[in-house]
Amino acid sequence: MRVMKRIFSNLLTLCLCCATLAGYAVDNAAGRVLRYSIREGLSFGVVNSIAQDKDGLMWFATGDGVSRFDGTAFKNFKYDRNDPHSLPGNYVKSIVRDKNGTIWVSSRDGIAEFVPASQHFNRYKPFQNKSGVGNDVSDISQGQGDRLWLALNGSGFASFNTKTHQFTPHNQQTLPGLFTNAILNVFEDSQGMLWLGSRDSGIEVWKYDATGKLVKAGMDTGNVPESRINAIYEDHLRNVWIASSRGLILFKRAENRFYDLHINTFHHSDIYLSLIEDRQQNLLIGVQDGGVYRLALSQMAVRPPDALVFEQVRDKDNKGITQRSVQSLYIDKDRNVWLGTYGEGTYLISAIPEKFRKFEQKTIDSRAESYLRYYGMCADKDGNLWIGTDGDGIYKTTASGEALKHYAPSAQPGRLPDGAVIAAHRDRQDRLWFGTYSKGLVRYDPATDGFKRYAADPSDPHSLGKNDVRVIYQDRRRNIWVGTNGGGLSLLDERTGKFRNFIPSNSSINANDVRAITEDQYGNLWIGTYGGGLNYLNTRTMQFVPWFNAAGKEPYLSNRIVFSLYMDSLDRLWIGSEGNGLLLFDTRAKKVRFFDEKRGLASNVINAIQPESQDKIWISTNKGLSRIDAKTGSIENFDTSHGLQGGQFNPGSALLNAESGLMSFGGTEGWNLFDPKQVRASRYQPKVMISGIRIFGKDKENEVISLFEYLGKQRRFSIKPDQPVFSIDYTALNYAYPELTRYAYMLEGLDKDWNYVENERSATYRYLPSGNYEFKVKVANQDGIWFEDHASLPIRVMPPWYQSWWAYLLYILTIGLVLYYYQQYKLGQEKMKYEVQLAHMETRQQMELNEKKLSFFTNVSHEFRTPLTLIINPIREMMQGANETLAASGGTVGTTAPSVSSATTTNMHIIYRNAKRLLSLVDQLLLFRKADQQTDQLKPAAHNFQQLVTEVFQCFLHQAEQKHIHYELTLPETELEVVCDWEKMEIAVFNLISNALKFTPEQGAVHVKVLDLGDQIEITVSDTGPGIPGDAGEDIFKVFHQYADRRVTAKGGFGIGLYLSKTFVENHFGQLRYESELDEGTTFHVLLWKAHPELVSYARGSETRGSVLLEELSEGVMPVKAPAFPDWQSELLDMKEPSTESHTMLVVDDDPEIRLYLGSIFSGKYKMFDAGSGEEGLELVRKHLPDIVISDVMMGGTSGIELCRQMKLDMALSHIPVILLTASTSQDVRLKGIEGGADDYISKPFDKDILVARVASILRNRNDLQRYFYNEITLQTSDFKISVEYKEFLTECIRIVENHITDPGFNVKVLAAEIGMSHSTLYNRIKSISGQSATSFVRFIRLRKAAQLLITTDITISETAFSVGINDIRYFREHFQKLFGMKPSDYVKKFRKPFHERSTIDKDLFRKKSV
Repeated sequence: MRVMKRIFSNLLTLCLCCATLAGYAVDNAAGRVLRYSIREGLSFGVVNSIAQDKDGLMWFATGDGVSRFDGTAFKNFKYDRNDPHSLPGNYVKSIVRDKNGTIWVSSRDGIAEFVPASQHFNRYKPFQNKSGVGNDVSDISQGQGDRLWLALNGSGFASFNTKTHQFTPHNQQTLPGLFTNAILNVFEDSQGMLWLGSRDSGIEVWKYDATGKLVKAGMDTGNVPESRINAIYEDHLRNVWIASSRGLILFKRAENRFYDLHINTFHHSDIYLSLIEDRQQNLLIGVQDGGVYRLALSQMAVRPPDALVFEQVRDKDNKGITQRSVQSLYIDKDRNVWLGTYGEGTYLISAIPEKFRKFEQKTIDSRAESYLRYYGMCADKDGNLWIGTDGDGIYKTTASGEALKHYAPSAQPGRLPDGAVIAAHRDRQDRLWFGTYSKGLVRYDPATDGFKRYAADPSDPHSLGKNDVRVIYQDRRRNIWVGTNGGGLSLLDERTGKFRNFIPSNSSINANDVRAITEDQYGNLWIGTYGGGLNYLNTRTMQFVPWFNAAGKEPYLSNRIVFSLYMDSLDRLWIGSEGNGLLLFDTRAKKVRFFDEKRGLASNVINAIQPESQDKIWISTNKGLSRIDAKTGSIENFDTSHGLQGGQFNPGSALLNAESGLMSFGGTEGWNLFDPKQVRASRYQPKVMISGIRIFGKDKENEVISLFEYLGKQRRFSIKPDQPVFSIDYTALNYAYPELTRYAYMLEGLDKDWNYVENERSATYRYLPSGNYEFKVKVANQDGIWFEDHASLPIRVMPPWYQSWWAYLLYILTIGLVLYYYQQYKLGQEKMKYEVQLAHMETRQQMELNEKKLSFFTNVSHEFRTPLTLIINPIREMMQGANETLAASGGTVGTTAPSVSSATTTNMHIIYRNAKRLLSLVDQLLLFRKADQQTDQLKPAAHNFQQLVTEVFQCFLHQAEQKHIHYELTLPETELEVVCDWEKMEIAVFNLISNALKFTPEQGAVHVKVLDLGDQIEITVSDTGPGIPGDAGEDIFKVFHQYADRRVTAKGGFGIGLYLSKTFVENHFGQLRYESELDEGTTFHVLLWKAHPELVSYARGSETRGSVLLEELSEGVMPVKAPAFPDWQSELLDMKEPSTESHTMLVVDDDPEIRLYLGSIFSGKYKMFDAGSGEEGLELVRKHLPDIVISDVMMGGTSGIELCRQMKLDMALSHIPVILLTASTSQDVRLKGIEGGADDYISKPFDKDILVARVASILRNRNDLQRYFYNEITLQTSDFKISVEYKEFLTECIRIVENHITDPGFNVKVLAAEIGMSHSTLYNRIKSISGQSATSFVRFIRLRKAAQLLITTDITISETAFSVGINDIRYFREHFQKLFGMKPSDYVKKFRKPFHERSTIDKDLFRKKSV
């Protein structure tokens, strides 16, 4: 009876245990397991302790520092001897978060508190001694209030107040009765009991008495072995569990009793290291070298402690987590389990159950190790799974995947003939059918637990088509249809065991390879083939019809490969193709929908199809599984990250177990089992946080700033202006699925919408405008569920200094000041402008006054020249007349010429000399005027400088002789050629010599010297005068400067001579300086370049010239009568047909005395006309056509230059020569006169003889023109040079007349019309050239042509006359003789030769003059 009771009791216990385990299995579906080690960034592989801070970050205490993990990356903290805020030491045994959320870590040199704001540690030591004894902390645990308990390895234990940072040590000295100082663990339970775990002495329990002192609790620990205590833990039942080196100790508080328990680990290890209780009230135990075990604490209510059942914690693949020692365990706030191991880092067991269970198995043979591939699947009536493999037969498993039996391939009869089982099917009679790769069709026989084979026999046409069976299907008529690879479609007759085979050769099926079969509501079959696409079989007619095979007609299966088919209850055919995706064909409406990669599928290769419900199906592809909702069109894709096998799924390898509701799919690296109804999106919401910011700037290339201290705080982060680029790092605490977490972020103030960036964990911004922004980031979990909760970070992009508020204030102040000072400036400018305008008006008035003064002096100087002309010329004539009288009488003045008294002669000399001096002063005033206004441009040319200096030197010979001055000139032997303006250098040297003679006393000396210095020359003018005082300096060269020297009597003058000399020398890029000693004399030095580049660049050709101005500047001497000119008038009259008309002259001048004087000069030789203005002169020119015109330049009204210009523009007057007289020495005025057409230009006062000679020369040139015409007409040689204009005119006239030579009616009017002139203009032009009338001019040309005809032809004289248009032979002979000096008959005899003797015409005959 007792035996029966014991058996019953044991059976009851076993049932309860099984029920408990079954319930546990349901509630504790395995979650994903991840491992993090040194390779992922963990500081060290030995993890001693684990904690989670209040932000959700995981902390790991290792043997080499502390690591913090944010789900993506590790941040490691190490000891740094140079940093007092680093870890106290790298070996950290314990890490804990107190009730205030502060992280505390232990070390061998005290403890440390982590400060998030500064990301560093504050250190605290129990004992402040240099040796460090007593500071080795092996454990930290939370006590009541603000108290932490510290286990001091070898020094007892201590309490630490987290607010006051005060230690209270306890050891055998301070706490009498303490069993040992080697305390490794301190734990305060919920009842206030203090549990002390020792290194090798077991445990001891203390408590606080009523006075607050620690006293022993009085517990009986006799059953506790003396061992090393590794961990102490209190479960929710308030039982205390102790992990020791000699077993697992349980203190059952209800019984106040200790139990020593031992777990049957696979390594038989009895050393327990860590303890924790999960959220399902399971106690997890970390075992040394044994992984982790689980105890369902619910057993405590039904089983005694020694009967408790411990189970190894396994992963979803039913494998242990690790074989290493699990030194620490931790449950985070998301119920994930963390394992700290010795050497393998840390493991994470996700609290989120895996959606898919994965089963994989590796096979090893001589070739290599590989995964076992899974193909055909079916389930029996008991719900067990039958899974076919490629090469390893069939595995029979439970509905949950646990293997029950393995059917290996065997050649024995009744056994599985082939290990490659490609297809499986359960028929309506619950029979199991399997298709093998090479052994045909087999059927499982449960009675014998064996297999019946149906094989292909080539000799039997009624056997199976081929032994490679790919699909098996039983229709509603219970017919077994077999699709083979290469043998088409086969129909089994079970009664006879024979097959009816359908292949393209005997039926309308279009392919030999069949991959899928399904049935519609009419009992007809849809058949998927490899190469033939989709076929429809009418089972009554046994006719096959292809579908979707028409190219160019949609829908079209281009690959023509169908791997899977499924007909749902709505008569919709689901077609799984290779490469064309999934087709949903509504057989009623004949409509097709496509599901492919473009619409969200992971792959277009559809291997198998299984329904979940009427509108939802599951498909396997080359890239995982997909669930499709036909109603909404939504697609969910799952891959290896969701727990699927790592290879591709195989065609037809799918199963829905109707008994369990579980679905299976097989692939090349395992098979998956899952409940499709449980595969739903997780509502787990990962915490998103901003982890750091990386700043790129000028000073720091990549500064990483941790922002964990910013999390949850409304604190704005500032970006400096010199940090234009920064990246914000963020993460989500989805520890189980970090790679499936997706993010979206936006920067308020810049982005208008969220940026969805998949799994990117940073956002980079560049060159943001200054202002306030807020960065936000939200997260989606591993199933793509988005949560609107977001992490944010306020950011202020600081403006550059020039955009800051104080800069704008400064700008406003600056603008205000600028406006103020600008206003003041404008007022000042207006005032200054007014003052300047006033000054300018005064200056302008002063300048106008000075200009008027200078103009007055200049005009007066010009006016002086006219009366000086009337003084100098008459007095010079009188002096010349006196000299001639004196020469004729052979006496001296005053003695032998009684007609001219001595006194009169002396007075004439005085008048002449002073007139010349006055002229010199006038010229100097004019020169100053031009030099002061800089209107007189240099006209450089290459000149003989010795000649220039000599001519100037000779001007003063008479003056030096009169003062008895030793006057000397020294010149170099070689000729000096200097590029200079002759006139300017004459004046410069003239003034220097003039001053030297002026200030040199009688019997003194003046020496002029020219030196050759290579590229330069030097002219020195030395005198023995009084010298120049030293304080005079450069003032002597200033205009109008005359140094007052009392030693010397004033010499007169304007004080402009040296000014002119210096100005002209410096204009030639030369230098003028002087040396002087008082009472010794002065030497002036002129240094000139021979050929300065600036002068050479626009120098004219070398020319020899004299200077009228030099003659004027020199003082008057006794004039010498000019030599008589040759009688050119007689030469001019020596022509065959001299002019009988006398010459006429027109004088135009507004000064009547000048007109009278000129009339007196030319009267008797010319017929004189005069006019008082330019207008009157122009009228007289047109009226009388004078032979020559003499006009003054400066006159009221029309000037002489304008008169000349108008004459030259008039063709009737342009031949009349014009001589201009002017009182100005300006080269510009002379140039304007020449440009106006003047034939000559003479300055006042002029020399009478020179004027007469130039008039005679001009008229001689005119007579030369007439003689040239005469010679051309008479065919004589002419050596006269005339202008091209006149020559071309004469040639054109001869041509026109010769063209009309035979026309007796040709006259002057016709000639004028053809040459393009008026009759009067032509007459005047011909008159000026030929001296003849126009009629005589035409007659001369006719006679010229007659002379040519007489000597070049044999015609008679009469014929010749008629040929040249002269009809009167007498008239012809008369005028021919006048022109050629002989009768026509004599002319022919002298010059004509017989025609037969002449082969050529000697044209020189026409150039010979008749004798």
